[in-house]
Amino acid sequence: SKAAVSDLGDVYVLDDSTREDIRKELDHYADELGFKVFRRGSRRGYKAGAVNDWLKVYGGSYDYVVIMDADQRLIPGFLEHVMHFFNDPSVAFVQIPQYYSRLDTTIALSAWIQQVPFLRVIMRGRQLRNSAFSLGSGTIYRVKHLLLIGGLYERSVTEDIYTSVMLHEKGFKSIYVDMPLVWSGEAPRDLPSYITQQSRWSLGTFQLIRKLLNAKLNISQLLDYINGVYYWLFVSVLTIAGILAPSLFLMFKVFFLRINPLLYLITYIPVFLASLMFYLAIMSRYRYGLGEFMYHQGIQLIASLPVTIAFIWWILRRRKGFKVTPKGVGVTHFTIFHLYYLAIIIALTASIIIGILNAIHLSGNLLYAYVINLLWASWWLIMSLFGLYVSLALPVSEDITKKVSQS
Repeated sequence: SKAAVSDLGDVYVLDDSTREDIRKELDHYADELGFKVFRRGSRRGYKAGAVNDWLKVYGGSYDYVVIMDADQRLIPGFLEHVMHFFNDPSVAFVQIPQYYSRLDTTIALSAWIQQVPFLRVIMRGRQLRNSAFSLGSGTIYRVKHLLLIGGLYERSVTEDIYTSVMLHEKGFKSIYVDMPLVWSGEAPRDLPSYITQQSRWSLGTFQLIRKLLNAKLNISQLLDYINGVYYWLFVSVLTIAGILAPSLFLMFKVFFLRINPLLYLITYIPVFLASLMFYLAIMSRYRYGLGEFMYHQGIQLIASLPVTIAFIWWILRRRKGFKVTPKGVGVTHFTIFHLYYLAIIIALTASIIIGILNAIHLSGNLLYAYVINLLWASWWLIMSLFGLYVSLALPVSEDITKKVSQS
């Protein structure tokens, strides 16, 4: 970061650590490398609180502030690529994408693949509609606009998206620059790390719902933020409902929805297949093919339980502190989450077997209904098996990681 900023500014490390050995080591490197250390007397607001306390002391001395996670590194000269966007006085912040340095486990690889549609397509689209939001790291803020809203929002575990809404409400603009200006960052490489990350991201978005109910945004911005909330609902409760629906029908003949099954087969299945092919065609330019799609769907299934738990926490209005995503690979062992995946696999397998046995002697609409539910049960079984494989955080060959484009 010191090399990237050069003589255009100063580098501060906001240190909230409580361990004396870490503080001493940080002070040593500060003297050696020429950056500054900022400490405060509390941990109020966690990351957002630390930034806000820094703003109170030093904000008046700077026009812009770049916020980076400690594990990420900026490309030298990156400011030359982004600062000209601030020639427009209405631009409040510029966001650059994040990158992962190591994709050497199934979790790390899948976590990156999960980000590809978001960073390459969705955020580019949001840039066109002035609804691109801060990602918490790699964000360059105009200080006076940030101070106008009181700094980063401290009462959410994802201060970035909440702060973005507040700035957009003021009529300020955001810019997303999809260039590889960050050359490293630690991916979640095992199951506990990934669960911690997804729990925090999803809970923060759920915490945004009440804000969106009366947010002063234009319709396109509001729809984009609502779509972000819908994504987490799809990953959590809607995914679990999608798994339960065919299973309960095939085993117990419990209906969730009544519709002419033949009409469903004729109309929905072609639309589903066409949508999937269209999606893969769009993503092919980013080396995202059917294999990457499977990794993506597998890790989304992994996220379904922790994200659902986060949703329940939000419903119950339980407060949860900011928890940094652990780095490195922990011990791979079976957890309650692995038992959840195994339970899904067993339930879906049983429902398929029972469904086939029940459907043998059927005809007409009831047979078509069984065919539809067998198709969906088979789909979720394949995704669950791949999700279990991904969750084991197994080593990934270099040939596979080279295929995935990060820029």
